Amino acid sequence: SDHVLAQVLNLVIGGTCLEDLTRLQHDPAILRMLGGDRLPDPTTAGDFLRRFDDATNTGSLAALRGAVDELQGRVWKRLRRAQKKRLRLRGGLVLLDMDSKIRAFTGNQKERADLSYKGTWSHHPLLLTCATTQEVVAVCNRSGNVVSADGAAAMLRQHLPRVKGGLGQPVVRMDAGFDTAAVRAACVEASAYFVQSAAGRRERHQLVETVPDNGWTEWLPPQERPRARERSKPGATSRARGSNLRRECTLRRYKDDKSKGRHWLAEVACRPSQTELPCRLIIIREESCLQWSVRQPPLFQQFDYRFVLTNLPARYTPSDIVDLIYDRCDQEKIICQLGDDIPMWRMPVREFAGNEASLEIARLAWNMGKWLGLLVLPLESIRWEWKRFRSAFIVVAVEVIHRGRQIWLRFSPEHRYVAMLRAAHARLET
Repeated sequence: SDHVLAQVLNLVIGGTCLEDLTRLQHDPAILRMLGGDRLPDPTTAGDFLRRFDDATNTGSLAALRGAVDELQGRVWKRLRRAQKKRLRLRGGLVLLDMDSKIRAFTGNQKERADLSYKGTWSHHPLLLTCATTQEVVAVCNRSGNVVSADGAAAMLRQHLPRVKGGLGQPVVRMDAGFDTAAVRAACVEASAYFVQSAAGRRERHQLVETVPDNGWTEWLPPQERPRARERSKPGATSRARGSNLRRECTLRRYKDDKSKGRHWLAEVACRPSQTELPCRLIIIREESCLQWSVRQPPLFQQFDYRFVLTNLPARYTPSDIVDLIYDRCDQEKIICQLGDDIPMWRMPVREFAGNEASLEIARLAWNMGKWLGLLVLPLESIRWEWKRFRSAFIVVAVEVIHRGRQIWLRFSPEHRYVAMLRAAHARLET
């Protein structure tokens, strides 16, 4: 636990590698706050990660993952029992996002690294996050030469019952890389919903021809709906839009410019495979405008089609389902911050199991900030970028004072968030 705590604190304060542990190791104020005499050396921390080899140390990685899962379950239990109103669930659903990350390497000694579909020497971690609480629910490391859906069904079977018992009814959102029968079957077995972008297969394009002309409903993206409501009011005047400099420059040089126009939605019944139950197929028709010069208007009308598969009940309209799948792109922000602010994709050692242990430690460091926001800090802090959260509540100048058997932290009254810190400390003590 000392090794895990030291590496978690190193990531939380902004460390990017194991060598940054020396900042904690030689800081007497931090040691006094923690009530310890010393912290592990960076070389010892690397040796600790290298010992996560299940061939010689049976169950060590599973024990670490189980401990983090148990701690997360305790947080969910407290959140659901005492402060359920702090969670604004969308229709009572807990939104889970599944995606993967290509982590390329320049070194040649990483165990189980392989050539990815991009041609890079890499690992290919799989990630399951909760959009409702902004937590990382599960993460596992994989070889670089695997498809996105490899191991996804097993991860869902393991963690969907845990999420359902701790937070509520889960709905899993995925891209077209997870369009497999095994992944959908894992969701159905756990009594969970799924909303996934579907691949544009030939049989699905054939279903487009079965939609009558009056079966299409126009759809507006969420960011355009407030402007449309303002324009629909009587006597409303719309502000003139600024010029699109990028498009003007493209057309002035006689390059092709393709832009999206209006959108329409339609719904048909679909059976993804012979072994699966029928589900809903949402068809998105996008108008594409192709233009070659400034003076020449588009010569023809072209449509592109996208598909969304879901087993959500009928009370969710096609517009609600498309809003859910488009909102899944917010997970890319989490993946980016996990690489920049919490260096989860660092892979600090050569051994594959050691790098998977470092993923679990980074997951714990990320979730600690989200748990503070869910339990004691203002709820809006779970949406902050980690850099802002760190500068507000972690990297703060204080005076450490020993009084008898107590440790006092004296904050500067000029600190912007000192009132939130006091209120959070009071909630933690209750």
